[in-house]
Amino acid sequence: MKLFSYIIRNDLGFSPNPFWGTCTLACCKPIIRRTAEEDDWVVGIRGKGLYKKLKLPKPIDPIEEYGIVYAMKVTKKLSFDEYFDKFPEKQPNFDKVETIFKRGDNIYKPLGNGEYEQLKSRHTIKNQPKDLSGKFVLLSDSFYYFGEAPVAIPKGLEDLICGRGHKCHTDPPVQSRFLDYISSFKLGISAKPSLWNENDNSWKQ
Repeated sequence: MKLFSYIIRNDLGFSPNPFWGTCTLACCKPIIRRTAEEDDWVVGIRGKGLYKKLKLPKPIDPIEEYGIVYAMKVTKKLSFDEYFDKFPEKQPNFDKVETIFKRGDNIYKPLGNGEYEQLKSRHTIKNQPKDLSGKFVLLSDSFYYFGEAPVAIPKGLEDLICGRGHKCHTDPPVQSRFLDYISSFKLGISAKPSLWNENDNSWKQ
C-alpha cells in the first residue's frame, strides 16, 4: 500500500469530484494518477493558500490552517477512454442550473488515435497536457469527503503536510495511524466543497 498526500489549491468539487457515489481524480496530480494502484490511498489537504482564499481568521496555531479535505481508497483505475464511456454522469453539463452538473471532471472525449476533445469545464485548454499526462483516472467507492469542514491533522500525522507536489508515505506506522484515524469518520460526503454557492444544495444529491 502507498499513501499519497498533497495540498489542494482549489476545493471546487471538480478535482476531486466526490459526486454520484464515486470519488474521482481525473484532472491535476498526474504523477499520483500514473503511479497509484488499487488499494492505495490519496489524501487531499487544505493548505495556507486555500485557507487565505476563504478569508478565514488567522489561527493562533498555524497547523490549524491545514486539514484533510478528502481521503480516497483507490478501488478502480481507468483509462480516459474507459472513464468517458462508463461515467457519463460525470461529464459536465452547463445547460443545467445546479452547480453539481457544472463541476463534472469527465472532460476528455476520446476521438481515436490518442486524441481528445476537451469539454467545457473548470479547466481551460492549457490544462490539457498536464491532465492527460496522468494517463489514468482514479476512482473510489470507499472515500471520505469533508469539503469546507476539513478534519484536523492529529499528532503523529503531521508528515502528511507537504509543499508543492506530493508525498508518498510507505512507512507502515504512518499508514496504520492514518487508517485508524480516518476510519473513525463516516464514509461519503460530509459537507459541501469549500468554493461552492451557498444557496446551492445540489452537492447533497
